Amino acid sequence: MATRDHPHGHPLAPKTVRHIGAMLYTSLAEADCVGIPTIQHLMANKRVRLPKLTKRKPGVIAKGKVQGLARASATARYHAFIATATGSGCRWGELLTLQWPDLGITTGGLIVSKSLARTKSGLWPTRGRLPRGSEGVVGNKRS
Repeated sequence: MATRDHPHGHPLAPKTVRHIGAMLYTSLAEADCVGIPTIQHLMANKRVRLPKLTKRKPGVIAKGKVQGLARASATARYHAFIATATGSGCRWGELLTLQWPDLGITTGGLIVSKSLARTKSGLWPTRGRLPRGSEGVVGNKRS
């Protein structure tokens, strides 16, 4: 869309440029492996500088919205899951791998020992690959 600052339209976002570069690189490498001749040009041996991505802070839900979600889900089937998700601070992969043995009924704690990894064939549980210091007991003070 043309604007006063960008009469020919907005430039592509850095993430889009990176995705296009990855797709081009993969396609040309595959063509080379298969034996399809590629066009040689002056910049063939030059390294392309991709734009830097700006790191964004993760979104945080306000306390009032969390309380509203808890009230709205009080009668829902997944209330326990929603309460655990909002109260524990676990990542989504850690939440989805929780099982009953991970819940310490007597101690009131939650043992986080595994997570999910995204692979080409889908999501797979991983054990022992959590970031250092994140494996442990949630909600129970250690002495």
